[in-house]
Amino acid sequence: MRERRDSADPRTQRTSSSQEDDLNHVDPPKLLIIGTQKGGTGALSAFLDLHPNFRGSSASEPSFFNKKYTLGWKWYLNQWAHTVGEKHVINFEKSPGYINSLEAPARIREMLGSDMKFILLLRNPAGRAYSHYRLMTEVFWKRVSKRFASLAARDSDCLQRLCGESNFPWDYNLDGMLPRPSFEEMLADVAPSLAAKHFAEGVSIPGERGTPTCYRRCLHGEGKEWNGLLLRGLYAQHIRHWRKYVDRKQMLILKTEDLYFDPIRILSLIQEFMKPQLSHFVDYSTLLMKTEKGHYTIKSRRDSTKADKQRTAREGSVDIVARNAKGFGPQTKAFLEEFYRNSTEDLYEILGERLWEEGYTAVYTSQMRTLVNGSKA
Repeated sequence: MRERRDSADPRTQRTSSSQEDDLNHVDPPKLLIIGTQKGGTGALSAFLDLHPNFRGSSASEPSFFNKKYTLGWKWYLNQWAHTVGEKHVINFEKSPGYINSLEAPARIREMLGSDMKFILLLRNPAGRAYSHYRLMTEVFWKRVSKRFASLAARDSDCLQRLCGESNFPWDYNLDGMLPRPSFEEMLADVAPSLAAKHFAEGVSIPGERGTPTCYRRCLHGEGKEWNGLLLRGLYAQHIRHWRKYVDRKQMLILKTEDLYFDPIRILSLIQEFMKPQLSHFVDYSTLLMKTEKGHYTIKSRRDSTKADKQRTAREGSVDIVARNAKGFGPQTKAFLEEFYRNSTEDLYEILGERLWEEGYTAVYTSQMRTLVNGSKA
């Protein structure tokens, strides 16, 4: 019996001759924003969209080279089908998961060539980890609960064993949501020995039971996202891997904090970086405005839709970032400082400068701390 093809699967869809012809005229991207997750890549993409010569992909994050590679080259090119016929444009992609991918740099070099350019935004790893935690527990938690319910239904022995352990910190109810673990509990599950050293009573440490595998499996396959809470912030090892395939001159490494508080200078650096492909320079001071709270957002335009304004306000705002600073206590700071110490020193050796001079547990600059305290920057 012949296998039934899914007509919605791009790999099995036939492409019409007109579509084939259009794809032949699509330019592959020349610029990739490769990271980091929760590092301001959405805001940067929104700012680049204001430039008349930059064109983003149809999908917000195609993630082709690390997650959707099997969809094929035509699917990837189709992300810029809307640019056919345009001249002097630079197609770009934002997929912040690339920096953490082992496969992506080799695939990119093979399929896009060796003259690509890359932008990497690095956010203080402690602040990035906490923002990641908020994303997981506020955005993904319903999805996680459903996955856990499905898994528990298939593996009741695992559920009984897991919930019967005295150290298991989350009571489970098949009819409801999983109670959300604290930031410290999630850190403890990724690095239990380090957590036992720094955290006092009140934080559940995995200890002898090990990682709650059947619980973590709900998070995008064997706990990858869960582990990513901390591991995505080990920037040095990710950069060293990428430099096996990419010359250092091809990669522009920027601080997320600078993008939030000095985007006009950062966007000027990016335009210089994109020479000679980019011939038209834009004065972003005419497109961005500084708010009373000190960060920048896109100036409203009469032709902007309500959705556009909501999106740019969300992506260009630092309010959520500033609030994240309230999530750190002294024990948590000590944990994060020890976890990231070696990696941050290694990053200093790679870059030749310290991105966070006050230490990586002093998550925000003085401007950011002023915001948290409720004063104007």
